[in-house]
Amino acid sequence: MAAEILDDDTWPEFVSQKEAVLILSRNNCENCGPFVKELGSKDFPVGVIILDKPGTVGFKAAYPRIAVEASVLPFSILFSRGEWLDSVMGARVGTILEWFE
Repeated sequence: MAAEILDDDTWPEFVSQKEAVLILSRNNCENCGPFVKELGSKDFPVGVIILDKPGTVGFKAAYPRIAVEASVLPFSILFSRGEWLDSVMGARVGTILEWFE
């Protein structure tokens, strides 16, 4: 599966899946591209919200805790049926793979 770029029109449906990883990124994040590409090759849904791209204000408003918790990008969130279950800072592929073992 390839990673899906999300915005305020698409993220609510994406996070409502049984299990999905949402990655927060910025356009100038050097570690984000390779990280997203690697996770996008796995067998679980991966979505990306680019925080400095227009159309993401609704996500930021829905999850204000990202302003405090997402101090290092990429920042990955495990969602299950719309609920934020876990999160991890940085390009820690191994930690995310453990979510699906």
